[in-house]
Amino acid sequence: MKPKDFTSAGMEKAPAYLIYRTARVLRMFFIKMMKNSGNDLTQEQWLILNRIRNQEGISQTELSDSVFNDRPNITRIVDSLIKRNFVTRRKDANDGRKFNVFLTKEGEIFVEKITKVVEKERERIYKGISENELEQLSNFLQKFEKNILE
Repeated sequence: MKPKDFTSAGMEKAPAYLIYRTARVLRMFFIKMMKNSGNDLTQEQWLILNRIRNQEGISQTELSDSVFNDRPNITRIVDSLIKRNFVTRRKDANDGRKFNVFLTKEGEIFVEKITKVVEKERERIYKGISENELEQLSNFLQKFEKNILE
């Protein structure tokens, strides 16, 4: 299938443009959501905290790969979360060159609190979108990313 040719006049409907706009809107929405809930957390910090919660003891390298971010940036984000006492970094027992990241008790409590805020807002922004549509969107975006990376 040949993709439709989107000219500058019709770029508002171009999938790549819509993805770009949606990503920007989501970033702005996340910032506002955190501010309104009295929290100072970036989207990147949330992704990292959430990943650590789901993969306790993940290495920084795996963390970097899983959130599609560069290693120096991950180190900076993890350092900022350590300063806030949300995570701790420990040397890997089997490989002294690797560091694994864990939530602290304070981090676990904070992630639970933020998860409730995120879930409430997710319900609102998914309003009118069926489970099937969300699944189709996820499948499309995964294919789109795979095609780009090939």
